[in-house]
Amino acid sequence: MTFACSTTDKTILLIEDWIGHARLIRMALAEAGVDLPVIHVIDGKQAASLLFTRNGQALPSVIMLDLSLPDMPGGDLLARIRHDPDTRGLPVIALSAADIPEDRQCCLRLGCEGFLVKPPDPPEIRVVFGQLGLLARAAAE
Repeated sequence: MTFACSTTDKTILLIEDWIGHARLIRMALAEAGVDLPVIHVIDGKQAASLLFTRNGQALPSVIMLDLSLPDMPGGDLLARIRHDPDTRGLPVIALSAADIPEDRQCCLRLGCEGFLVKPPDPPEIRVVFGQLGLLARAAAE
């Protein structure tokens, strides 16, 4: 099943262990015109709990996934997301502190809709979220 949500329950699941990066990402999202609530978790275990044992709760509209989590590689969580029938259709944007071409290609090959280097610049966020149709205002602002 591919997740579809109404406009009132769109959210971003931000999976980022470093609080400083999480703050910078939230600020960049706001500056880019992405006006969605952010649910922030700090590790793969918390993310898996939200995504795979929801107890009827809605899935997020998009996942922003740090590739270097303290408890598991982000790529492992991405593979699990893509394997699960309920989450495989969710857009995933990979986050990395380094712009390593091999990581970027691997993430895109595994089905990520985007790859952003932390902290992401608002123009880069506008491009990725614009392609997903998740911008609150025009990128030209």
